[in-house]
Formats: sequence, structure tokens, C-alpha cells
Amino acid sequence: PTTAAKVSFGCIIYGCAPLLMCLPFLLYPAGVKVSPLWMLGFWFVAMLGEAISCPTGYSLAAKIAPAAFSTQMVTVWGLQGSFGGGMSAIITNFYHEGGEVPYFLLLGGVCVVVSLVTLAFSRKLEIGMGLLSPKAESK
Repeated sequence: PTTAAKVSFGCIIYGCAPLLMCLPFLLYPAGVKVSPLWMLGFWFVAMLGEAISCPTGYSLAAKIAPAAFSTQMVTVWGLQGSFGGGMSAIITNFYHEGGEVPYFLLLGGVCVVVSLVTLAFSRKLEIGMGLLSPKAESK
């Protein structure tokens, strides 16, 4: 797969973590204590997606940057984690007790849908970044 496709696959897996968190709220009635293994499962799926997309993204940032700016480009890629943390802090304002399923469904759904769109256009993105020749698009 192309580099953009690898990042997309990682983000799709990452987006499945919040979708996994919908299950305990759908399977168990309110007020019932559930296993903390659900949180461990969430963490594992999120870290699996992160383990696929992060190193690939760092490599891509270094590849596409002009030689004089590779460090800055890699730093900008690293800032995506800070941006995600800030957005998460803002989005938590929409969380309320009893609305867990829509909350996690929206978080995971947006991530998966955006990743699928990126995956669909991964070849065009690679060509735009100069990593593939335009002839590769016809294959």
C-alpha cells in the first residue's frame, strides 16, 4: 500500500477504538458496573492504530519536506497529537451522562469516515506529494 494508505489504515483502526466503547453502553443497562477490560480494549485498539499511522506519518513528513526543512516538517507532524488533545478537550464539553453512545459513535465515526475518504484518494495524494509518478495513477 502507499504511504497515505498506511496512515489511513492506522486512522481507521484508531477510529474503531471509540466505536468499541459504544458496546458496553449498548450491552449493559445503566448503572451496572462493567469490566475495566473495556478500557484496556479501547487503549489497545487506539495504540494499534497509532502504531501503524505515527511512524509512517513521521517518515512521510521527512520524505516530502525539502532537505532544509525536514526537521520542521517532522515537528509539524508531531503537533498533530497536541491538536488532537486540544480538540478532545473541546469536544468533551458535548459529553453528558446518558449520551455516551452518540458521543463515542460520533468520535469514531468521523475518524473512520475521514480515513476512508483519505484511503480512497491515497493514490492521488501520493501523486500530489510527488511520491508517485502520474503514470502510476492509471495502474
